[in-house]
Amino acid sequence: SLPHCIGGWVTRDGCVNGYGAKNALGECARLAAVALGNLCQDPTLLDAAVVGASVSLPARLVRALPVRALQKKETPAPRGLGGTSLQPKPCVSHSKRNETNAKVDAEANTAAACSLLACLGNVFLSPGARKSVDAGTLIETILPWLEEDDGSDSLLASSHDSLLASSRACTRDSLLASTRACTVLARCARDGDTLKRLRAGAGAGGALLVAKFLKKRVADATSKEKSSTEKTSQDDTQLALSLDAAMLLLTHCMCAPGVDVGETESQSNKFLNAIAHEAGTAIALLCAGGVLKSSRQSIGNACLTFGALAKCEELLPYLASLNPIPGLLKTCKDTSGSAQKNAAIACARLAKFPPMLEVLKQNHGLELIYSYVKP
Repeated sequence: SLPHCIGGWVTRDGCVNGYGAKNALGECARLAAVALGNLCQDPTLLDAAVVGASVSLPARLVRALPVRALQKKETPAPRGLGGTSLQPKPCVSHSKRNETNAKVDAEANTAAACSLLACLGNVFLSPGARKSVDAGTLIETILPWLEEDDGSDSLLASSHDSLLASSRACTRDSLLASTRACTVLARCARDGDTLKRLRAGAGAGGALLVAKFLKKRVADATSKEKSSTEKTSQDDTQLALSLDAAMLLLTHCMCAPGVDVGETESQSNKFLNAIAHEAGTAIALLCAGGVLKSSRQSIGNACLTFGALAKCEELLPYLASLNPIPGLLKTCKDTSGSAQKNAAIACARLAKFPPMLEVLKQNHGLELIYSYVKP
């Protein structure tokens, strides 16, 4: 079929960009991914992409994504007689050619990831496509794209200032890639196996990294709003889209109606505690709708997620310290539909904790809860 014919071009090549890159899609493969993603917006062609082949096309697309390892903290070097760690000397033998190679490789990987993740986002609208891919492989491949480059991008593998500057120049593309990675994982998290893996180990399977990513995006947005430096509408839009995608993914990790995650009450509470302490403040800010003109979808998802956290009674004192009631009541008053109802439900659950019940009474919140939450 046409999707499989085009999908056959989406493979990694050892020498794809003229500089011998080992971990990138060539331009032909990248354009094939763009074409396939566009084709899969048609339901008929999407069905054709999922069935009718001896080798799973969705799984092949995941394997084609440029590999990016999760960053690990370096172990400090042993201390010498002088009491200071011996640091490796930077290599000064790199030629301009090597620096150019690393820069081109990094840019090629990011551009390829953006195109292929957009393609996977459309392909994984199909339940059959999601089931055809191993959940462990999917998470190991997609999740690292949510990590920050922080000047030590594993794709660059170099400490040269010039390369770090080129890495920062790719920030916009990196943000786009991470946004699309969130979208892919959010669609796959609708299925039990992927969701279980993300929540495993009190979120260590991936959900905690999602929470960390959301916290960083909220911090970026808050800093951007307070900054007096010039900002562009394009940057604001891209950051807002990243916030939406991250909040949606975390909501899928937290609230999975109809999906049995196979956890005991103790395991669920540990998971909720971990997420709350990692991103509770960020979620509370989004509940109030005060982050970069948050979309109604993000506000509603944040309120839904905060309500899920409030199910854990041992968390209520910590949640109270975040002072969420004013923001939730503001959303109750200023929005409608699911966002309004989610905010009211979150307030009702928080009211189990006496200090927050008192705050609700002081702000006439009980009347709002009764208005929006039908018994």
